[in-house]
Amino acid sequence: YESLLLLRLLPLLFTYIGLSDRLINKMVLEFLTSTQQLYPQILA
Repeated sequence: YESLLLLRLLPLLFTYIGLSDRLINKMVLEFLTSTQQLYPQILA
């Protein structure tokens, strides 16, 4: 019974991980772009 429950939950878990991965990637990209905009000010 538990294995059936796990099999049902796995796809949900993978989609959740996929969504969080996308969110993390987006956050990282936004962070990198914001720091790249700050770099010239720091170096200047």
